Amino acid sequence: ETSVKNIGSDERGIPVLQYLDYADTRVVLDGGFPKYYNNAFDADYDNNIKKFVKNCLDWLNRGRNAKVLITGDVYPGAPSPTTNYSIKGSGSTDFGVALPNYIRSLGYQVDILGWTEMDGGAPSALVFDKYSVVLVFSSAYAPLDSPPIGESFCRALENSVRRGTGLMIITDHFDEANKK
Repeated sequence: ETSVKNIGSDERGIPVLQYLDYADTRVVLDGGFPKYYNNAFDADYDNNIKKFVKNCLDWLNRGRNAKVLITGDVYPGAPSPTTNYSIKGSGSTDFGVALPNYIRSLGYQVDILGWTEMDGGAPSALVFDKYSVVLVFSSAYAPLDSPPIGESFCRALENSVRRGTGLMIITDHFDEANKK
């Protein structure tokens, strides 16, 4: 069965945490990115967020290697820049410090690259194949008919994931998608 399984929903019944486990494909869909902000991740006093991240990485990795790619649509020079949510930023509502440092503390090598920084946004699946897990932050606000991440990038990532690269997509815009 290839359907996505819902693990959790918000108070309105909108799914916020889902997974897919089929053949060589493992994906986690997380619709609550504020917990990954530099300031929130560092303030995780009971370590629940860190435990969740470790469990996701362990499940997605499957012992392939110790390399993680963090990518996304908001970074310096991105086609859809915003003032917050940068995968490379050190601000309180960015993602470039606390999460990558924690993942490194687990023994992973972490690369942080914006989607256009990999072969101009059209990488081959081989670019992703060298990672055991790819985390994609989707935080740029864009109309559904003008996605902030290119189609070639997405197809290459899909091909790699179908061959065993673990994928975690992290976003926070389910409300807007459900209004369309």
